[in-house]
Amino acid sequence: TAAIGRESIINYAEANCLGGGSEINSGLYHRVPDNILEEWEDKNQFSIDKKALTEAFIDIEDKLSVSYLPENFTDKASEKIKVGCEKLNWSCNEIPRWFSYNEENSDKPIKQSMLETFIPSFLEHGGQLISSCNVLKLIKGKNSLNEVVVSLDGKEKFSFFSDYVFLSAGSINTPFILKKSGLRRNIGKGLKMHPTFKFTALFDEQVCNEELGVPVYQVKEFSPEITLGCSISTRPFLGLNLYDTNNLDLIDSWKRMSSYYSMIRPLGSGNVHYSSLSSNPIVTFNLTKEDKLN
Repeated sequence: TAAIGRESIINYAEANCLGGGSEINSGLYHRVPDNILEEWEDKNQFSIDKKALTEAFIDIEDKLSVSYLPENFTDKASEKIKVGCEKLNWSCNEIPRWFSYNEENSDKPIKQSMLETFIPSFLEHGGQLISSCNVLKLIKGKNSLNEVVVSLDGKEKFSFFSDYVFLSAGSINTPFILKKSGLRRNIGKGLKMHPTFKFTALFDEQVCNEELGVPVYQVKEFSPEITLGCSISTRPFLGLNLYDTNNLDLIDSWKRMSSYYSMIRPLGSGNVHYSSLSSNPIVTFNLTKEDKLN
């Protein structure tokens, strides 16, 4: 779908599946940077327990097998970025991922998504999981119990009751559900995205590694305002890129191609809107002149 601005349209995609975004994203992992934590503290006038947060990071990294590429793993698409940065004297980092590497079969890593990690653990400890389920609204019930009204397969409607509710529906649908539930004060404002320009390179040698997923190096020379890196470069995605540029006749050379991106951290921001006339969120986002320049 799209976020609409005064002078721009930003296309975006969200996961709609069991396991959420971890099932479809690259698995690249960052701890929340200190400068972001400081911004949150300053903006919201509260203090974050850094020691407890670090302990949480370590626990998550252990459960998700956050790690760097093994020495014997070939990632030629990333190597192109690394070599270019060395020649330009630019800062370039390998970003760890939530991937498990089997020493006997390290060329076929397994992404440690929710379906591989936290969901099995949740079920083993007695949790109940309901898929194909849509949250309609939240209601503050009697005796401090929270009511969660849901529909199953778009048909049957029923409610759950709980002392505590953790709403984890992404940066778009979390505020949307809250607004539908009548909780609207300052909710949905200040949405942040990272608009990205993608381009595809054709090399003289094979650079594709179908088992890799998203290559792992990022150019940090211009961060945090601008970051460059590798994008998913399997045949279907390359086909989409080539089709959009009227170059689909090059698809037979796809193993010599890799897609890259230039991503910005914008000064602009957006809003998630709710309207009783629409069953879906309406998203707006405005870029500044500096954002467009970047």
